[in-house]
Order: sequence, then structure tokens, then C-alpha cells
Amino acid sequence: MLPVPPAAPSPPPSSDGSPTASFPSASSLTTARATGSYAVVGTVLALFGTSAVLLMPLRAALVDRHGPRHALPPVTAAYAVLPTALAAATWRTGARPVVPGALAALAGACAPPLGPVMRVARADHARDRRLVQRVYGLDGVAEELLYVCGPVPVGVLARCAPPAAGVLLSAALIAVCFTVAGGPQPR
Repeated sequence: MLPVPPAAPSPPPSSDGSPTASFPSASSLTTARATGSYAVVGTVLALFGTSAVLLMPLRAALVDRHGPRHALPPVTAAYAVLPTALAAATWRTGARPVVPGALAALAGACAPPLGPVMRVARADHARDRRLVQRVYGLDGVAEELLYVCGPVPVGVLARCAPPAAGVLLSAALIAVCFTVAGGPQPR
């Protein structure tokens, strides 16, 4: 489909989107069950999204300053660990609302900019402008498919396991996607 030699180990297009796509539904289910409040669910998701968006320039600056090879592993590790802590804190009912809120805000603060970094790496690898447009198109389609399909495993898992298992699945996906790829390669 793309006449380019594969880049040094890199994840498939938008492979980082799967955990990002599954986390909102997973954290919604687990927070609703643990706290019994949809107001808390909304607050938790707002805290996650707000911290992710407001701190994205800081995380991007870290990548620019130290390079993806050095900046992304600790950010990605924190992003995998914090949802794991959220799952542990909300595994049973009766969680205090401040706990999932704080953990979600911290997870959002650590959301790694894997998508933009991988798009830059792919663009560097494919020098032909038309090919770069194809790569971006493929990446965009893959990302949209992940956002449509990402919540499905969470819903299936929620039928047979506690909702917090979906949050663990999101954490595992980000760790696996990053680890299998060996992280982005330096330019």
C-alpha cells in the first residue's frame, strides 16, 4: 500500500489511539460503579481531558528538548501506571470521589504525544510529498477506526469482569503498544 521500506521499529498507524479510545468508556464505567455518581464520572473525565490538553505543550516541549527516545518512556510508563492505580482504587464500590479524580488528572497530565511523534517519524521516513499525504491519510483512518472500535473491548469485558478491568486493559494496551514498538526511533 505504501511503497516505503518499513521504518525502524514503529507501531502501526495510530496504535496509541486504542488506549486513548478505550480509557474514557472504561473509566466512566468503573467510576460510576465505584462512586455511584455520574456527576463524579463527568468530573473525572473533565479532569483527565483538561490536564491532557493543557499540559500537551509541556510534554511536546520535553520531546523537542530531549528527543522521543529519552522523553517518551518515562511519560508513557507513568501513563500506564496511573490508570492501573485508578483501576485498583475503583475495583470495589465506595471509592471517595477525590481519588479517581486525582488519578485521572495525573493520567491526563502524562498522556504521551505518541501520535504526533510517530507522524513526524513516518513523514521523515517517506520523503515524497504524495507519499507523506498517503501516510497521514492512512494514519487518520486508522485513528478514527480505533476511536469507533476502542470502546468495544471495554464493553465486552464489562459483561464478564468488574469495570475496572477495562481500565487495566487500557493501561496494558499503552504499555504493549509502546514496548512492542521499542519506542520511536530518533531522527
